[in-house]
Amino acid sequence: MKKLFAAALAAVTLLATVWIPAYADHNEIAVYLDGTQIAFDVEPQIIDGRTMVPIRAIFEHMGAEVLWDGQTGSAVCTKGDTVVKMTVDSPDLYINGQLTQMDVPPVVIDGRTLAPARYAAEAFGATVQWSQKNNAVVICSKDVYAYADYPDIPDLGKCYNIPPLGETYQDGFKLLLYRYSDMADDGYYSYLYDHSASVLGGYTEELLDFTEGAAYIKPNEIRSRYYVTVSHDETGAALLTVWIPDEAIDGNWVRVYAANGKTTEVLESELSLYLQAGWYRTPEETQQTLYHPDGSTKIVFKAEVPAYLKDGWYEHQYEAQIANYQEQKEQNASNSSTDIYYYRTPNGTKYHLSPSCGGGNSYKTKDIAGLSPCSKCVR
Repeated sequence: MKKLFAAALAAVTLLATVWIPAYADHNEIAVYLDGTQIAFDVEPQIIDGRTMVPIRAIFEHMGAEVLWDGQTGSAVCTKGDTVVKMTVDSPDLYINGQLTQMDVPPVVIDGRTLAPARYAAEAFGATVQWSQKNNAVVICSKDVYAYADYPDIPDLGKCYNIPPLGETYQDGFKLLLYRYSDMADDGYYSYLYDHSASVLGGYTEELLDFTEGAAYIKPNEIRSRYYVTVSHDETGAALLTVWIPDEAIDGNWVRVYAANGKTTEVLESELSLYLQAGWYRTPEETQQTLYHPDGSTKIVFKAEVPAYLKDGWYEHQYEAQIANYQEQKEQNASNSSTDIYYYRTPNGTKYHLSPSCGGGNSYKTKDIAGLSPCSKCVR
């Protein structure tokens, strides 16, 4: 890897001139969504330490429909199955009916409703980062990080409109190189790197020492489908390099299934690691049949089993039958004042007056709650 890292540093000098996005004048607050600056008819403002932005423009650029209720001063914004509601002068923010408190309530300025940028963006799953040096709000939607040609590989510059310097190939790795030249805003690229990691599955971290300096390499959590190194070149600029092994591009992929019903594709070489981590080869393996004392059965995902067990279901049929016997025994004891018995089957909705009508698997009971009489018996 040391050899590869040195090759990556050398490759930077051979690639095209770096394009760095221009930002708004310092007297203005710029707002970027996935690398594109949003234009407003009422400029964003800082109120009580929070950056306030026109919510209609933000939500519509994110693909949401905005309905305004002038009587209540409320905006209802809908995208897919997410509904967001906020009201002028109220800190209450409802996301699918769940209440969240904003630290600064929405206000009306020049006929436009402004709300805290962070709450507005995060309501639909986006993330927000403030660039102090550039006086800019940077919003990244939840789907922005995948690299176009490799959906499972992070595009570490897409949200910030910083394209890769280029692609190069070295000793079994394809390299995507990004150069962040403005180190005066140190948290800027770090946030991008860390959040792309969380969106795409997380990393484990290992510090590697190189003759050229130190770099962090973070393979994603189950296996090295890709790596990311963080370093600095001779000018002090941040150099982020994504290393994609040949196997991740050309390898055989296998679908696996989780106990909660989720599914994904993994490299065939990763399969044993996923199985050890609790994934399954077939969807049938993720499911389990449960039994109820009333004789009914239900097929659920294995992740749901504990909740059903608490609700009176059993993993084994004999356990349900024992529970049924105990229940009937308790009911018979409580009804000992009468000598009238009936006959019922485990799955039946009728009760019978004789075992011959009930059948071979009927049992004697005094409990007929919720059942109706058999028409043959009452003739």
